[in-house]
Amino acid sequence: MQGTNELWTNKNQLKAIFAKVKRLALRFVPQDVLDVDDVIQNVMIKLMDTRKLGRNNFWLSQVVKNSATDSLRKSARQSKYDKYY
Repeated sequence: MQGTNELWTNKNQLKAIFAKVKRLALRFVPQDVLDVDDVIQNVMIKLMDTRKLGRNNFWLSQVVKNSATDSLRKSARQSKYDKYY
């Protein structure tokens, strides 16, 4: 098994994880409401912070789904107050 530092040096593994995250984000994010790239970026940052790349696909899909939900909530809060500015 690779060490934690070695996980981040393997470009092929990062590309594969990025592709999974992008595919999941496209499924969970409404295209007309949010920018998919923002959700993908947030998920990749979370993954790098926690260093849990070896988890299963279900866990990864939950991280993407939760990040998309958080972004939708944030967008709704911002648009609610945008009418005052």
